[in-house]
Amino acid sequence: MKNYILSFLVVVFIFIGCSSKKKHSTITPFQDERRILVIINSNSTLSQTIGNYYLRRRPSARVCHIFAPTSEEITRADFNDIKTQIENFLTNSGLKDEIYYIVTTSGVPLKIASSGGSEDYASVDSEIALLFNSYNINGKVPNPYYCANSHFDRRFNIYLVTRLTGYETDSDGDGIPDDVKNLIDRGLSPVRRPKGLFLFDVDPTKTGGYQVGNDWLYNASSLLAQRGYNVMLDTTNTFVTNQKNLIGYASWGSNDSNNTTPPYRSYHTYLAGALAVTYVSTNARSFLVGTPYGQCLVADLIKEGVTGAAGNTYEPYLDACCHPDILFDRYTNGFNLAESYYIAMPYLSWQTVVVGDPLCAPYR
Repeated sequence: MKNYILSFLVVVFIFIGCSSKKKHSTITPFQDERRILVIINSNSTLSQTIGNYYLRRRPSARVCHIFAPTSEEITRADFNDIKTQIENFLTNSGLKDEIYYIVTTSGVPLKIASSGGSEDYASVDSEIALLFNSYNINGKVPNPYYCANSHFDRRFNIYLVTRLTGYETDSDGDGIPDDVKNLIDRGLSPVRRPKGLFLFDVDPTKTGGYQVGNDWLYNASSLLAQRGYNVMLDTTNTFVTNQKNLIGYASWGSNDSNNTTPPYRSYHTYLAGALAVTYVSTNARSFLVGTPYGQCLVADLIKEGVTGAAGNTYEPYLDACCHPDILFDRYTNGFNLAESYYIAMPYLSWQTVVVGDPLCAPYR
């Protein structure tokens, strides 16, 4: 993680102002798969096979076919064309306010390169979340759903966007990558009311402006332990590995000063329904096999068995990472995967990629 993070005082202000100790609304969650729009890139066989498999598992979801580049990184002009195609579909189909969740796949572009502006690079999914909105693409946009205590609907004027992706290895030859197929299956069949372990791995060397990241881990541990969940909070100079049956995981990933050897993997096992977040600048930079290990990769967490994960395409700065105390508080209170990650996400038009089935909700 680069050292030019927003100031410690600003981050502490955000942290205190968004304490996850607030009471939750009793509004029934929107779990209707008809509110899902799946985006399939007609130029990508991979996108078509993943999208069609997901639609077989969620047959009431809607689908929008687009024509887009098949590369992971695209230009702003390419994205604007994608945006227009999706907005036109939603408008012409009358689904603009019926759709809550938008699901992209491998084969749909992942990230938008800078066109020379000031911080105008972003993840594709984070920009799709702001369809029909006008905003400055230079820099991040405050997320109106951040720290919410109610289940999602369109009054927040955004969409919750998640991605079905992972390494593209297809061992059985059915055209669907093993890791993506398993990701989908876990999301649709999570362990109900799981008794697994929540692991929060503090790096005690992170001080100053980085201390707030540890504070989120401490707070998450305290909140869940007080409610009777099985929690492991590690505060030693050790990067914890090889834990079993995790249902939640948060750490500094490859930024942990004690995790210095590529591929920086933790080698945990996870229950179906498990979520993960790591404070890493570019852990969602690619989902291609053979991606160099400058930093750890969300794709490895998916291979290890998580059902949901959040990562970043380019440098987000620490304050923009999903906050684990908010994430796991909402998730264990019955919010679904998409709601939990977006409530824990301070900004849009930025770097975050959320991986997983949006409706996964094992604690409902």
